[in-house]
Amino acid sequence: MRIRTTLFTVLIMVFLLVPMGDGVVQAEEAVFSDIQGHWAEAQITQAYQAGIMKGINENTFAPDAVLSRAQLAVLLQQTFDFPMGEAAGQASDFYSDVEDDQWYSQAVAIAGKYGLLAAGGAVFGPDQPVSRFETAMAIQKCMHLQGVVPPHVDRVIPLDLQNPGLDAEEKAAALYVYQTGIMKGYNHQFNGHDWLTRAEGAVLSNQITKLLQDKESSLLICTSKLPDKLSEWVQQQKYYPGLAATTYQGRDYYLLSMGARSTGGYSLTVQGCVQEEGIWKVDLVYKEPAPDAIVIMVITYPHQVFSVPAGQEIHFTIRDDKGTIIQTLNTLQDTSKGQNINR
Repeated sequence: MRIRTTLFTVLIMVFLLVPMGDGVVQAEEAVFSDIQGHWAEAQITQAYQAGIMKGINENTFAPDAVLSRAQLAVLLQQTFDFPMGEAAGQASDFYSDVEDDQWYSQAVAIAGKYGLLAAGGAVFGPDQPVSRFETAMAIQKCMHLQGVVPPHVDRVIPLDLQNPGLDAEEKAAALYVYQTGIMKGYNHQFNGHDWLTRAEGAVLSNQITKLLQDKESSLLICTSKLPDKLSEWVQQQKYYPGLAATTYQGRDYYLLSMGARSTGGYSLTVQGCVQEEGIWKVDLVYKEPAPDAIVIMVITYPHQVFSVPAGQEIHFTIRDDKGTIIQTLNTLQDTSKGQNINR
């Protein structure tokens, strides 16, 4: 494992990232004496001009220094534009080692609220470096929170990600960011245990921003609150197993429901999504409660809502928790087309 710690002492400076907010640096060109000729020079300048990152001083960016956990939290908040303030809570609500008046406090509160960065109990470790694996897992969680499913591109899997002994969660996250182009490897390796550098942080922020800007042409998993008309449609259709569809403001919405269940403990979760030859292919896992599980005696409706630009096709494959296919559906043949609720 190659660990880069040479410049770690400079990471904890408050000035590594722009103070939290939505301000964007205007008209001022990013000029740092230590990025000229660096492989990420253009990407660093772009991240600086977007207001995501700044130098450790007026002339120095320190591209090969590593990011701390606090700095990554701020970078993610700035990139994904998560809401702050009362909605996020206070950092001290989640962690005992983060005061509420630090430059990174609100971003750490968001990380705690959504579980973006694994922590040792109530200890966040804001000044500790963050690995590429940890970064990949945080990005995957953020993308899921945004409901964005970017197209995956089949690439040769880095050699170290082919190791069967890898942690499953780390491997899945690394493949996610690698196949969506958010993060890259080098020398045919992902090097997930290496620390993330400031240059790499700039690059991944730019890549994420582009994907978020392109989300109108992507498949969306509708995890956040829907407009009232769509919410009413979901409430009406979720009782019935199968695939229902409607159109709203130029996009097709699909409700995939397993129907009513008499207890809790059932779930329908997305495991993966790719776009091949213009067709979205979505893999889901349907889980039932174990026979001896203690469940809530209340009717539940395991379902998922998806959205694509009007006319795009989706193929769904539903498996049980052992990997056996239990159902396949596609939006051209298996859809109960609902009314257009665009009006």
